[in-house]
Amino acid sequence: GLGGMSWTGNEEDLEEFICPITNDIFKDPVLASDGKTYEREGIELWMTSCTQRRLPITSPLTREQMGSNLMEDTEMVRRLRDRSMGIPRSSNQTPDFKADMEGIPSIHELSAVFAALDPLRDLLSETLRGWRPPSLVVIGQESCGKSTLLERISMFPIFPRDS
Repeated sequence: GLGGMSWTGNEEDLEEFICPITNDIFKDPVLASDGKTYEREGIELWMTSCTQRRLPITSPLTREQMGSNLMEDTEMVRRLRDRSMGIPRSSNQTPDFKADMEGIPSIHELSAVFAALDPLRDLLSETLRGWRPPSLVVIGQESCGKSTLLERISMFPIFPRDS
């Protein structure tokens, strides 16, 4: 199971429960003013980044300007609870969903592992008989969104924005 929770269906069905910023399963889903659901920590970091760069707050998905209001996405929380097994449904007691999701590694936690493994690349290659880390190549015409795609994948701005 994931963080003590079991899920029904296949992994492709879980895509709707993944934050588009953090690429983690929602623990604290919030609805932003762009109408999209994000993990609270991820969208708050995004908004802070916009503000620190003296840019208007924009949707990380559409790049359209949006407000800073966030509210708990109770519908997503309900759907997550419905999808999970092992959470009491008939009990009058409210399940502690956030506690059940603890222990799921985030992409940020994994980056520390990758940083530790990078100096061992040659040793790993030799030990794993030709193993190579994955490469990413983005091909497209000028101004077709390649940089935006790479920024979303890396969760890091590639080019400075005009203020």
